[in-house]
Amino acid sequence: MPRILLDTHVHLYPAHDFARTFDAFRRRAARAGAGLGAMFLVERAGQDEFARLAAGGAALPRGVVAARRENAALLLRGDRGGPPVAIVAGRQIACAERVEILALGTRETFPDGIAAAEAVERARRADALPVLAWGVGKWLGARARVVDALLRRFPAEELPLGDTSLRPSFWPTPGPMAVAATLGRRVLHGSDPLPPAFEQTRAGQWADLADEPFDLSGPLLGPLMAVLREAPLAPAGRRAGPVQFLRRMLASRKRAPVQRAAAPADA
Repeated sequence: MPRILLDTHVHLYPAHDFARTFDAFRRRAARAGAGLGAMFLVERAGQDEFARLAAGGAALPRGVVAARRENAALLLRGDRGGPPVAIVAGRQIACAERVEILALGTRETFPDGIAAAEAVERARRADALPVLAWGVGKWLGARARVVDALLRRFPAEELPLGDTSLRPSFWPTPGPMAVAATLGRRVLHGSDPLPPAFEQTRAGQWADLADEPFDLSGPLLGPLMAVLREAPLAPAGRRAGPVQFLRRMLASRKRAPVQRAAAPADA
């Protein structure tokens, strides 16, 4: 039975070299014993890296080919071995209450600034999987009440939670995540790369593993979304330690121009 590594919170930014992102993710998938890796993009308003990759040509790294294309999914294979990688389209919605909703598995676009509940409803109407994403400070204070209201409004099967590698190892488990399992609500795990170039090798650092049958000659999107919704998942990898967390936060807030400097993939 093939093992699948699924990272459900992947950003591709202008300073990132996709070749390095692809190689780092594929190495992590191989180390996890996966026969397939799946990167779920959550692109911000105005971005469409999925379309660029799906167009192929110079957008793909040397030696990487698109083995199959679907409307919202792409299967890439490399000539240096390693597991194939599925790229799945999706969006990140910055909501009016300053929480984030991810819409996984869709080419639809959504406006920022809408209410969080409306974002969930729009994602569902687009046949996407909405995810309530954790963020630093975004589930605290007044926003904690927003999170609670969303979890009361939407049944467990309709709104999973999203954990990311940005939640540092010393951070207590947020209350909604602590009770999620008892209520049958899923917690999906993702790397959440930031814009600086040194983040381009982040994909797969914090992800999920599934041991599920998967036919690589058949459709991509439907079976991958079924794995996210229904299959047993186990978190894989690690979240940021104290030093990495501080470095990432400082770099993100400076928003200084970053060159595409070579940077080793984090283990």
